[in-house]
Amino acid sequence: MLPNLNTLRVFESVARYQNFRLAAEELHLTQSAVAQRIRQLESDLDIVLFIRQARGLELTEAGLKYQHSIKTALTIINEATRAITQTPQHLVVSVPPSLGAKWLLPRMNEINDTFPHIELRIIASEKKTHFGTDGADFVIRFSQPPFDSTLHSECLSKINLCALASPTYINKNKKIERLADFAEHRLIEDAHENWGKLSKHIALPNASKVLRFEQTSLAIDAALAGQGICISPHMLVEQHLTNGELVLLRRIELSKEQGYFLLYPKNRNFVNDKHLVLRWLKVEMKKMEEKWIDWTRNS
Repeated sequence: MLPNLNTLRVFESVARYQNFRLAAEELHLTQSAVAQRIRQLESDLDIVLFIRQARGLELTEAGLKYQHSIKTALTIINEATRAITQTPQHLVVSVPPSLGAKWLLPRMNEINDTFPHIELRIIASEKKTHFGTDGADFVIRFSQPPFDSTLHSECLSKINLCALASPTYINKNKKIERLADFAEHRLIEDAHENWGKLSKHIALPNASKVLRFEQTSLAIDAALAGQGICISPHMLVEQHLTNGELVLLRRIELSKEQGYFLLYPKNRNFVNDKHLVLRWLKVEMKKMEEKWIDWTRNS
């Protein structure tokens, strides 16, 4: 029995996220309905596509091959349909420069593959946005409430700050066992001045031992180069941590209200597939939150 198109779309989403819940959110289905579709598909094909594990799903070798073919087929179908039913869309998103460089840019290939019919335009800015004059559909800002009452505001991710350094720097310098030990190291500061905010808890080193940058992304790059220890939101360094380029030394707890907030006018409606891009951003940032929770639980 050949599976129907809806079942294949469910499979592609589950294979991409390797998670029933995230696929269900994307497809506007219940988690149990998604799981049932996958069980039925495996039964119809008489092939195991996923290995069920305590922490999620893993594609089998057959599942990986099937995913590649189904993704290609669905892309062809979607593009053919859009070619005759839709005109090209563009979506303008304004994000802080460091979030754009360290979090959004590495995901651009995935965005383009997932939404090939949408031209995503990125504005790198931390300034207050005046909707209607700068052309932004929505903005993401590192901020905290309260916000303008005319704006829809939604926290996409808590700030989740952490102190980091490169393996080279750690191997060459004194071990850090407690918060006060940071004072004996070269610290890398950005415009948020998080080290300065910690001054009531630790004695900071002389100004000559503090490297200062305007943007968090530059502070991260300095840490990657072995120049010292920086403080960064976990979201911006997750890839560097995964690659072993940076080592997470300690959680840094400051304001609990700060985070990355989604903002747009309350009367704004996202038509066609623009709302899907918005949903994709929310899901991806939620995944970052879950990774942070896992790290704090296991550390």
